[in-house]
Amino acid sequence: MKKLLLTAMLLCAGAGIFAQSKLNPTARFMIHQSKMFPSRNSGEVRVSALVKLNNGEDISAIRQDGVEILSSRGQFAVISLPLDKAEAISANPAVKAMSFGQEVQPVMDKARPASFVNKLQQGTSNGFSQNYRGDGILLGMMDQGLDPNHINFYNKEKTENRIIALSTITGTNSVRADYTTPEQILKFGTENASSTHATHVAGIMGGSFNSEGRVAYISGDHALVSTTRKVPYYGVAPEALMYPCVGSLYNENIILAANIFAEKAKALGKPGVFNLSLGYVPGPHDGTDLINEALAEVGKDVIICVAAGNDGTTPLSLQNNFATTPEVKTILTSSDSDGSTWDGEVDTWSDNSNQFSMAFAMIDKSSGEIIAKVDIPYNIPEGEVFYLSNDNKDGATHNTTFAASFSTNSYLYATSEVNSNNNRFNLNILFKLTANSSSKVVPALIYTGSGNTKINSYASGMTFTDYLNGSPVSGFTAGNPYQSINNIACGKNIIVVGAYMSRVSWPVLSSQVMAYTSYTEDQIGEIAPFTSYGNLPDGKTLPEICAPGLGVISSYSNYYVESQDKRDNDLAADATTTVNTSDGTARNNPYGCEAGTSMATPYVSGTIALLLEADPTLKVDDVRNLLTATAISQNQTGTVATQWGAGKLNADDAMRKLLGMTSEIGNIDADTNRRFAVSFYPGGVQAIVAGEKSVTARLYSLAGALVASASGAGDSVNISTESLPKGVYVLTVITPEGVKVSKNLLINAN
Repeated sequence: MKKLLLTAMLLCAGAGIFAQSKLNPTARFMIHQSKMFPSRNSGEVRVSALVKLNNGEDISAIRQDGVEILSSRGQFAVISLPLDKAEAISANPAVKAMSFGQEVQPVMDKARPASFVNKLQQGTSNGFSQNYRGDGILLGMMDQGLDPNHINFYNKEKTENRIIALSTITGTNSVRADYTTPEQILKFGTENASSTHATHVAGIMGGSFNSEGRVAYISGDHALVSTTRKVPYYGVAPEALMYPCVGSLYNENIILAANIFAEKAKALGKPGVFNLSLGYVPGPHDGTDLINEALAEVGKDVIICVAAGNDGTTPLSLQNNFATTPEVKTILTSSDSDGSTWDGEVDTWSDNSNQFSMAFAMIDKSSGEIIAKVDIPYNIPEGEVFYLSNDNKDGATHNTTFAASFSTNSYLYATSEVNSNNNRFNLNILFKLTANSSSKVVPALIYTGSGNTKINSYASGMTFTDYLNGSPVSGFTAGNPYQSINNIACGKNIIVVGAYMSRVSWPVLSSQVMAYTSYTEDQIGEIAPFTSYGNLPDGKTLPEICAPGLGVISSYSNYYVESQDKRDNDLAADATTTVNTSDGTARNNPYGCEAGTSMATPYVSGTIALLLEADPTLKVDDVRNLLTATAISQNQTGTVATQWGAGKLNADDAMRKLLGMTSEIGNIDADTNRRFAVSFYPGGVQAIVAGEKSVTARLYSLAGALVASASGAGDSVNISTESLPKGVYVLTVITPEGVKVSKNLLINAN
């Protein structure tokens, strides 16, 4: 996920003895950079910080001249303070920990039927006493790229905006602006014309427009365009009210937004659902980051949904047990296509307080031979950083190979500590390296340790590999996606969401059919491979549940479409309206297709709004139990099972369980699971679904390639496996009703 951006952050440093630091690594890097490169007005620069107080301390303990309390909840507060007071505030005995500067990345016509949301929206036609559409619920988010006057956010009559207020929170100093009247919102425009993420996410969660527009649709093998069709891409909770926050995605801004939203929901007396389709991988992955703990506090009052992340196929994590492997080496991939830049972060945690060593190595990019290395200290004093660079600043470490290989503005920062929140040793490096034109090296890392100490290392902005020039390098270890789960998703009192494929092709207004070339129609309903996953220290696996997230069409920001020069081959629909402009002129309301757990998460957020409409007293654990207990299990093992969590969201069964009604949908799939069996015979397998009139069976490789298929009348079908190599395959059976059930099989083991 998104690398840290230091170019615009001028912050502070300090000295001291090696100890548990109260400041997070990003803050320490920024502090150091400010001291190394001071500006004349550094005393006037303000930053915002997330602060955790010690038990029994009151926020008044850190009130002083220049410090502003932006919001507080329990032990946590978001404060604004002058740059030159950051160290003094962190040293206050009332402060347990303090962080700032970590930035994250913003990570329905087919989707609604896929998880049976349509059955709730049309409730009276499906045995419910009412139609559930989110009435009386407040939806919120922290995101970027919002077009609040898109017609998708207006009420059914298209007379009033259901966005009742919005806030922008920008910069590292959390500059806040509130827009609280219809007139202010109507004149707002957007806070970021280069993004449409917030507009798309909000449309999935609570879009409502279902009137005529210019709509592309598929007829046979072709796409046609109609100007009289209803736009089918409305959201899950189309009658809910909304209070979005948008702006700069720093941790402290996210918590400030969550607090603002929770306070608004309380003031209105409405249940609230807060969506976070964003995140980053670095962090302890144990729920002890300040953002995890602060979100857990807010999660006591509103339901929070967090995206699992989109790194499920990315080798950005690395694990090692020093008891069995005292040294492990890995190569860092470049951040650009030409292999000349390495720009990002590597965050490494032990499972205890035991220290380990790390060296930054420079290896020959042809042979993999180590040319030079620089040891990174593991006992860096509190408030200080290790600084490797080519400049002549005091405290900078120099290396002749580094100087010859990388440009003069290249650098590497490092901090280390035994973290005060979890008593685990952490070594964090941040670097920006640009190779000289004559450079023959690539960067690598060497970890060394002893005893029964395990480490997890996480990369941002690049990955770990054991390959150079397309060939493996002896002695080096590749990364993996096993701990690719979003660090923000690792805390308590949240719902963590993965994605599955609900659409692989879609029509656009240029009368073409667009498609994700990596996937086929047969894979609709399968896990989206990019879904991040991982394990918490207590063994819990994440994500918890999956929802439609690949091929979801929703509202686009009109400002984004104009600034990025999007054309008809980028859009699935648009509508022209006048009620949502300040001067009564016409404007476009475009719709486009996106993929990611960012799309699946608001789908779950909207579904939770429907459940809260039925029972406003539900808390996060109640919601989690409803969703996971009624999820459609995929009956799989291994990595795929970890990505699925409890399985596919089943909104219909979740509502029926809440209301004490008999399931109409889930029992079909549960029964199919019970009736599904596999029998092996020489050269093949037989798939059986007892009692079915016909069965279709498909066999996939773990990479997702279809390797064999068969269909037949009766309740069983045979698939030949004679030509297949030994390995694990996924067998999927499909009933005439369209129910899919899968199992992993070991083929040709003997």
